[in-house]
Amino acid sequence: MSLKVPTLGFILSISWLSCATILPEKERKYNISVHKIESLSSFLMNKKEHAKGLVFYEMNDLNINSAMIKYYSTIKAESDSYLVCAFSIERDKNSNTLYLNNISYTLDYRCDNRKSDTPSKRHLDWCLQTRGIMGPTSLEDKEKYMIPCVKEFLLD
Repeated sequence: MSLKVPTLGFILSISWLSCATILPEKERKYNISVHKIESLSSFLMNKKEHAKGLVFYEMNDLNINSAMIKYYSTIKAESDSYLVCAFSIERDKNSNTLYLNNISYTLDYRCDNRKSDTPSKRHLDWCLQTRGIMGPTSLEDKEKYMIPCVKEFLLD
């Protein structure tokens, strides 16, 4: 009895079918005009201070007008989960425009260790944070999840 090795085409077609694709980059952009801000880092520090632990960012070492953002939204999604938005932000110093690019989101189940009956099950039962990019995979997801999460970040 011999084993047949799957062909490369078969493997690629299976991997393609099993992965949800996220919207093209042009659909995951959001531009906003802001009042005069002195620097992107001061803008983000103010957001972080105001949002109290919901904003995390890392400035780009090569460009002081660029950063990566992770924002933990207070918007509830399905199954008692919350949205977490991730994106890059770039400031155009000439026009006071912020460009949010490569926006994606994940679902966060807000780990609550008090709900589990035994300490050994706590990490299994209630710490079910989703890892990796969830979406948006459709224009409906964009309107339902991505845009509200970004707007909340900008309004905070």
